[in-house]
Amino acid sequence: RNQLQYMMMHMICQFDADISGENPNSVVHGTTSEANKRLMGSAGGVGCYIFIERDLKMITSEALEALKADKPEFEKDLKFTALIQAFENLWEVFIAPGGGALDTLSSSSETEESLDAVRRLLVQAVSPPPDTADRNQFVAERLVHADMMGALVRLSENLLFDYAMNIYPKYRGNKFHEWMSGEVGKYSRQLEKGEEEKKEETIPLLPEGCIKRLMRRTELPMGVSSHKPLLTAIDSATSATKDDQSSGTQEVEQTAEVSPPANPNADLAIVFGTDDGLDVAERISTLAMSENMGNIRRFACAALSDEYDSEDEDAGNVLTEDCLPATLESYAIVPPFRERPFNNMMDSSRISNDGWEVSLVNFMIPNVNNDGSSHMDDSSIYGVSLIFHRPEEVDYTSSDGKNEAKISEASTTEVVYSEDFESLLDKAATTPIPLATKKDDSVEGQTRDLSRDDSPYLQTSAAIDGKGQRPFASPISVEFESDSNKHSQKISVSSKLPEFNNRLKDKKWTEKVKGLGGATIGVALVSSRNVIPAMRETLSQLFNDYSTAISRHSDEQDTTSRGGSGRTCGMLVDLLGNLAHHNVEKVSLYCMLEPYINYGNIPWLASPLSQQKTDFQSTAGAQLIQTLPPVPLALLFITMLLEQKVVLSSSRRSILLSVTNALGQLLKPLEWSHLFVPLVPAALATDLVQYPAPFILGIPSEDQGSMELLSSLPKGVTLVDLDVGRVILASSFGDSDSLEGGRDKGSVAGALRSQVLYLAEALGGVFGAHLNGEGWCCDSPLAVLPGPSAEQQRSREAARNEQGFETLQRICGDFIAELLAGSTSCCFRIEEQTSVKEPSRSKECTILLDEDRFFHIKNLRAQDRYMPLLLDDHFFSPEPLTSKHGRLRSKTNMALSLDGFDLVLELFLRGQSISTFMSSRPINQMVYN
Repeated sequence: RNQLQYMMMHMICQFDADISGENPNSVVHGTTSEANKRLMGSAGGVGCYIFIERDLKMITSEALEALKADKPEFEKDLKFTALIQAFENLWEVFIAPGGGALDTLSSSSETEESLDAVRRLLVQAVSPPPDTADRNQFVAERLVHADMMGALVRLSENLLFDYAMNIYPKYRGNKFHEWMSGEVGKYSRQLEKGEEEKKEETIPLLPEGCIKRLMRRTELPMGVSSHKPLLTAIDSATSATKDDQSSGTQEVEQTAEVSPPANPNADLAIVFGTDDGLDVAERISTLAMSENMGNIRRFACAALSDEYDSEDEDAGNVLTEDCLPATLESYAIVPPFRERPFNNMMDSSRISNDGWEVSLVNFMIPNVNNDGSSHMDDSSIYGVSLIFHRPEEVDYTSSDGKNEAKISEASTTEVVYSEDFESLLDKAATTPIPLATKKDDSVEGQTRDLSRDDSPYLQTSAAIDGKGQRPFASPISVEFESDSNKHSQKISVSSKLPEFNNRLKDKKWTEKVKGLGGATIGVALVSSRNVIPAMRETLSQLFNDYSTAISRHSDEQDTTSRGGSGRTCGMLVDLLGNLAHHNVEKVSLYCMLEPYINYGNIPWLASPLSQQKTDFQSTAGAQLIQTLPPVPLALLFITMLLEQKVVLSSSRRSILLSVTNALGQLLKPLEWSHLFVPLVPAALATDLVQYPAPFILGIPSEDQGSMELLSSLPKGVTLVDLDVGRVILASSFGDSDSLEGGRDKGSVAGALRSQVLYLAEALGGVFGAHLNGEGWCCDSPLAVLPGPSAEQQRSREAARNEQGFETLQRICGDFIAELLAGSTSCCFRIEEQTSVKEPSRSKECTILLDEDRFFHIKNLRAQDRYMPLLLDDHFFSPEPLTSKHGRLRSKTNMALSLDGFDLVLELFLRGQSISTFMSSRPINQMVYN
């Protein structure tokens, strides 16, 4: 095998002007001389011979035996699935007219005749007459027929003869043969040193590392690129071959119900806040967020789960406190609100009557114990934080003279141990907590208004489910003193907390932080899995229950003070602040959250963990569509597809995570394997935007210094303003030496930028036509304005909008599938074999892509001149047998021609995502493996 790879490398690098004994890399590349033109299909003959002899004959023989059965099960027997796939690989990689590797190979007349015979028989075999009773049997019998096998044997023999007569003599006088001979000499010297066990081998094995040395010495010609896959892609290549062979079979019916997860909610809860300067023993120091936010300290951390259900493949590992970065608070914190017009018209629930600014935000941070996975979200920690901030010296007096802050401070709070706490969790309240107070929006508005994603009162659709609020038994009771604003509050808990109560009787936390220039406190739920819906529901209900506790138990309800929300947060803030004392019971935080965690768990107890991730992705997709218009969205999609540096900015912190997550879904089956930080802390933003490799960064525009940073980004960074809905393309977009190839650097960059903008305009038009047909197709002669009788049309339009992200995914998937079409069939997998007796593949491999042939196929597809073996037909399965990605099956309207988009295609091939994709594809779909 190793000797054969030297021969393959010689053919891959062969030119028309190849001179016997001369290093092929000494030929000057980049010229237009026909004599210097690389022989695009010179390696196809040997590759086809190997495929027929090693793979196709064996697969055909097995299918022939299966066909002899009394009643062959064509749709269940994998031998027939492998048969049709093998012949499709033969067509696509080697013999397709125009696009196959043999089409550009200079062959003898005998080889041409045998090639035409195989093509003719194969097309006839997969074209059963319309009146055929059993199409599967018709195809199977003709694919294994003696005429087909005879034609394949003649083609194989002729290809080998052509190589022996025309190419091998040149190889014998070439540098590649000289290098291989030198490796054989090294092997002989090893034998002389007494390695007796190797003397038994009949074929001399080249020394270890010979292929690595070969690739290091070879300078690839223009038109061939080298791709280094990630280790995960190397490990999955062989299994992908098996999966590809069985992908056409019907899915195995599940006989057992999916086991529900043991914990569908957070792993840990963390409380942090402004340092009061007292009782700092045993606290964990964290970075200060900014000068105007004071010194933030971690008060407490509580484990909410001990283990997961091991049968749930999405469970992962339990997140422990040791896995939390010391800078967690910098991701979870929210800066003070910025004064601007109409704040209260957007969301009145974010400012309470006692002056607290409240935010409920989603975030994601790097996991310091990640396993090196290439997925953009597999090595992350997901979180939701409920943040309270109150500026200093602000009067919150209502119109009737009440001061809500002073009323809250006049109250007393106590946690009470309840022996029947478990029954309290299961008991439904007689009067459920309302979803909205007098001046809040309707339930439907809160569910669908995705622009207010940081609202602490934005319920998830899973919790409401269109049927109203689920009952909740509040653990809080409030008693008022007659003729007085004073009242007492009691919270039922499942454990005795005497020290916690003793600390509550001391000076309240809100009083301790007075005079510090404002106070901030928050509670965050975090998990190693994407359970954001459950975590958000938990904290939203926590806020809702505590903030309305006084008003629920009072005859009077004031909603006229600042914000008019009718909510007070002092009780919850003081309870969280009480955890700043290091000697309170460790279980205190868990006891506070227990009923709300139970409430957040209910919608997901019967579902697998993946359901929460799916629901979050669906919501994130809808937010992406609402945030960016079609053309800017297309421009952002193309920019990420070409692996450029992207900074997303918004004043809504949660939208940063949603948009980046949705964009990752649009890139599938490709994966973003570069720096990915959906929410960058202010302290790190300045350094990260200077990162030399591609990245996706989310920078909140409300953070201190963010506006100055965003206005002075490096020239290679594309800025996405999610609040305005625009994408500002990097001024030096595509400024890459890999695209020059002897061309002027400035002209290449300018031409690439023009191609990207032109492509974004066209693709954005497709987005718009499918997402908002009335607006984007208004000039159509069939477009009419909806009248009073067009209610059904409006209903259909509304239903289509609800499925907008699925439509967007389908369009992007079709576009990427066309970009990838033909890529695998132009690949050579070069890796060292370590033993003759027990052949095995090394952990290192190189994928060589024949870009000349790939671009040739792109032109054929754009001109509608490529003829696939199978169009929409499929055999031996109710569904198409193979994945559409990388295959050359059906025709498409999304093909890009080299005349208009050569630089876009070339830059696409330079990305890590295409390297990983090609390396993970089934190896039997490549020219050589």
